[in-house]
Amino acid sequence: MIELKNVSYTYASEKDPCLKDISIRAENGKITLCTGVSGCGKSTLIRLMNGLAPHYFGGKVEGDVLIDGVNASMMSLNEHSTSVGSLFQEPERQFFALNVEDEIAFALEWQGIKRDEIKKRVNRVISLFNLGDVRNNPIDALSEGQKQKVGLASIVALGVKNIILDEPTANLDVESTSELASILNDLKEQGYCIFIVDHRLYYLSEYADSVIVMSNGSVCKEGGFEILTDEIVKDFGLRKASVPDRRDQLKRADRSKDSVVRTEDLTFYYQEGKSIFDNLNISFPKGIHVLLGKNGVGKTTLCRLIFGLEKQKGGRVVFDESYTGNPLAFGSIVLQNTDYQLNMRTVYDELESCFYLAGIKDSKDKVDNMLKKLDLSLYANRHPQSLSGGQKQRLVIGMAMCKNPKIIILDEPTSGLDGRNMRIIKDMLKDYAQQGNCVVIITHDLELVDDDSFDAIEIGQ
Repeated sequence: MIELKNVSYTYASEKDPCLKDISIRAENGKITLCTGVSGCGKSTLIRLMNGLAPHYFGGKVEGDVLIDGVNASMMSLNEHSTSVGSLFQEPERQFFALNVEDEIAFALEWQGIKRDEIKKRVNRVISLFNLGDVRNNPIDALSEGQKQKVGLASIVALGVKNIILDEPTANLDVESTSELASILNDLKEQGYCIFIVDHRLYYLSEYADSVIVMSNGSVCKEGGFEILTDEIVKDFGLRKASVPDRRDQLKRADRSKDSVVRTEDLTFYYQEGKSIFDNLNISFPKGIHVLLGKNGVGKTTLCRLIFGLEKQKGGRVVFDESYTGNPLAFGSIVLQNTDYQLNMRTVYDELESCFYLAGIKDSKDKVDNMLKKLDLSLYANRHPQSLSGGQKQRLVIGMAMCKNPKIIILDEPTSGLDGRNMRIIKDMLKDYAQQGNCVVIITHDLELVDDDSFDAIEIGQ
């Protein structure tokens, strides 16, 4: 069990508290869901629960954080980590080994557990999480859903009963999200304390025992899943509590229209021989399109090939007649990992540099307008890497739009976005497409694609 009693927390670099008088309880045998707009304090709350604050981040803690009844102020970070396990949004960042079995065994070996006991625990969690088919596979060859399962399996193998998950569905497809929910419910029934921070809500409608809504560092609503009414969702900028799966209902893109970009007999395979495309012919007309296909069919690879970030083995990529020779001068791509695209000292500098590269030297008004559209005006002078995940996502999308590209391709653009900002980005992309441009979205976000103005382009059929 994890309990916070009248807890406030202030980072060492800040004057004002990030969390203010928080009193909540996550109980054994229950799933607690915490949500709220980006920057409301959810990540800081997790850091208090898993001990990273104040042990790593420093700062001042007021009130009591209790882990299984023990005050966290009396624990070292090592002691704290044996009582609380955390699974982050990108689990590969917390992996150490090269393959699945070794990763699960890694922490057990560091704890000095005997070899026979390690083998027993590894076999148990591999069976529990249905990882038998991939137990000897390289970590980097796994799907996002499989990586989530390996991360959870590692925590369960350690015997940790308090589990925190940070945006666990941000990079998962619909089927993997459903599977994760079922696994978490199984753990709940085994008596685990499950605390989930997520913007996506619908997948826990049958499993969450309590819901906490945060705003400006405080708990503003608390209760069962039923508190997530349309009014609460709207007032607090949340995701919807119920979302239909409309993927099969999306109209297919009209391939007879003039294309902004197309592939002709595109062939690509990796060095180890895995074939991705064999004479692929596909076109992207003007409008806003959702690129569909199962995990592993090559959606992200196709987009990288279009912009020359991968080299095709055969065939070619053809742009329309306004193409000037450099794919990245003609269009923009927003990668799934935003950190790789942020290089400047401030948020303002990131946008200003993008306008400059587009040939706009006096861009102050344009930068200010873009900051306003992205709801980032208050963060103009912040270092980009200090932003929340959702704020980074909005920033890189704005950067991609600065040069007014003819085609923009976005890989999971709404991962980590709250409801309000997801809708802001959605409206920006729709407006951009209506100006005669092409927008292609790779996404597993059912709420994003719940729109009649979107159509579908499918590969892997």
